[in-house]
Amino acid sequence: MILAMEYREWYLACIALASLDVASHWFHTYVYVFIGADGHKDLSPSSNWLLRTYYTNRIFMGFCCTCVEVFYMTAHVLKSAPDTAPTFFYYIFRIAATGFVVKQIANVSQLIAAVKTLMEIDRVGM
Repeated sequence: MILAMEYREWYLACIALASLDVASHWFHTYVYVFIGADGHKDLSPSSNWLLRTYYTNRIFMGFCCTCVEVFYMTAHVLKSAPDTAPTFFYYIFRIAATGFVVKQIANVSQLIAAVKTLMEIDRVGM
């Protein structure tokens, strides 16, 4: 939320991304508990390929999560000290943006998949 205050022009985007992260994971976990799965990381082969990769490949998951945090930290450094931040931070920011975007796509995919599953459960009257 610090970034939302520092980047006033991106206030809603910062709040939306934080909300997306929490909501997508909550819905995903809720669905898997509701259907009685062994865990929320137990995806079927018909699941979204990005989510399957995200939950089965710990290196990929770690890369995405680390990039999100590094993206936020470097955005803070670049805003709080734009004239004194080493050029190194600009490069790190750009590299972290890749994993940041992938993680946001995974969050959206996760939320859509969870909502579709809940709709299907409701449709069949489980």
